[in-house]
Amino acid sequence: MTQTEAISSYAIYDKLLDLEKSIRELRMLFLTTKSPAERICRHPVSLEGIWAGANITDEDIEAAKRSMFGREVFP
Repeated sequence: MTQTEAISSYAIYDKLLDLEKSIRELRMLFLTTKSPAERICRHPVSLEGIWAGANITDEDIEAAKRSMFGREVFP
């Protein structure tokens, strides 16, 4: 195909869908070669919605610090 030939939007869209399908298939093939322990998602995940409506007090924060560090680390 030369640069002067017009490419329709539908043709581009079809090629993108084919590419997306190929990537999905490669991803699944790659994941099947990994052990279940290696399949764990390691990128950061937002937990923003999980705290909706929670009432976290200063005492809760202090108790969490004590449980994590075992002593008064923060003044």
